[in-house]
Parts: sequence; C-alpha cells; structure tokens
Amino acid sequence: MKREYHAMTLSRLAYLEKEDIIKQLPNGFEFVVFFTFDEVQGFVCKCDEGEVLAFRGSEAKINDWKANFDITLKNTDIGRVQEGYYNALMDCEDMIRCFIRDKKVLVTGHSAGGAYSVLYSKILDARHGFDTKCIAFEPPRVCDTHKFNPKVFFTINSADIVPRFPLKAMHYRHTGTLIYFTPSGKAKENTKFIKRLVNFFTDIDDVVKDHECYPIEKLWFKNWETIKNILNKWYNTLINFLYYSKRSQSLKKLWLFLFFVKIFKKV
Repeated sequence: MKREYHAMTLSRLAYLEKEDIIKQLPNGFEFVVFFTFDEVQGFVCKCDEGEVLAFRGSEAKINDWKANFDITLKNTDIGRVQEGYYNALMDCEDMIRCFIRDKKVLVTGHSAGGAYSVLYSKILDARHGFDTKCIAFEPPRVCDTHKFNPKVFFTINSADIVPRFPLKAMHYRHTGTLIYFTPSGKAKENTKFIKRLVNFFTDIDDVVKDHECYPIEKLWFKNWETIKNILNKWYNTLINFLYYSKRSQSLKKLWLFLFFVKIFKKV
C-alpha cells in the first residue's frame, strides 16, 4: 500500500512548485506532470502500484476562494454536488484525464484539494469507467448524501473546522469512510458525531493548527497500522459487494432466461 501510505505527503507536495515536487517525491515515485487550470492545480506521479493524482488545496488567491464560497447544491449526472468545486473541475475535466494512463488511479488532496479529489474520483468512475481509490484529507463537504462515493476515505482532525462546512443544515454530507484523529492523536474509524463535537470544543485552541498539512502528516504515519487495517477492511468489503452484486445480476438474467424458455416450451 505504498500509494496510500504516502498519500498525505503527496497531498502536501501539491502545494509546492513543480521543481520542489520533483525534488521531494518519496522514494519509488516518478513525477509525470504538473497542471494548473485557473482554480484547479495539482500533479500526477506514479510508482510500481500505479498512478496518483494529487490536487492542491486553496491558497491566498482570489480564484481559489471563488470555488470555496460558491456553495449552492447543483444537480448533475453524478448527483447533487457543491457548485463551485464542480464547475471548476468541469473547466478542465478532460485535460486532467489526458494525463492519467492507469485506470486504477489513487486520487488525493488536502482541504479544497480533498474536495476536488472526492468529486473527480466519482467523475472518473461514473463517466469514464475508472476504478479509483480516493483519500481526502480534511475536505469540506461536497455532496448531499453519504452514499455519493463509498470508495472515499476522508480524515477529520479533532478541532479542524474546515470539514464541518458547508453545514448539515444546508443539506450537505460527507461521503465514504471517516478516519478521525482524536485530541490525543489516535486514529478512530467512523467516530460518533457527539463524541467529535465534544472533542472539537475541548481542542478548539488548535483550530488552525489542526488543519495544517504537517500535523496531519505526522498523525497519518503515527497511526499507519490502524489506518491500514481500516483501509484493507473497507477495500475488501467493497470488492465483495461488487462481486456479489455482479453475481446476483447474472443469476437474475439466468432466472429470466430459464423462465422464458419454460414459457415458450408450453407454447
């Protein structure tokens, strides 16, 4: 799981310029391309397990923040999603896809980059037949249902306020499996909302620090064995679900075929 292990590092590197990304890539990774399209920036790299697409989060640029504040829920072919991020991706969807050669790509990003990764992994799967994995670090909510993209893993760090927006009262929801970091720095799976709320106010002094890349990167590596178990469990669950779903569809077709054969024999 080399790609998953280094996902947070690659998400942090997405904030750097091309030359610095190339210099700081983890061992075993090869740089492919850096891209920038108005609000959307990032890079593609690869290793022996496949490719990784890493989106950059927001910086102190007006264009970046236009997408952040356009929080209308928009009806699309992939579901109801946050309009700002979706429109930004639609301006460069095909151009980014041209950089990806591996259908089994891992998509990742931090903050707004995490929001782009959740949406773009869904777009690749739904429209273009990819088999993506997505790890989003501290992403804001981008859709209106937990079922939007079950292949997403996303993190929330104790007092980080960004993943709490847009509000649930505005019909927004996170999607996928939550990996939650407690105030003591331990990783938990799908922690209950009330517990997270208490931790948020307990740890509120670190509201800015908890969103920064370096603390999250340290927590990711520190809890890697726990996180790896969570990832493996849900990867296996998804694979089994897809297998039995396809199998049940095949059985339904066979049952219909035998049913009509029986009818025609009577005729």
